[in-house]
Amino acid sequence: NFHGILSYLLRLSSHETKDDLE
Repeated sequence: NFHGILSYLLRLSSHETKDDLE
């Protein structure tokens, strides 16, 4: 489930960025 892994990593990265901005 490589696609799932990519989505998971992207979600984590997006979450970190959002949290950092906030």
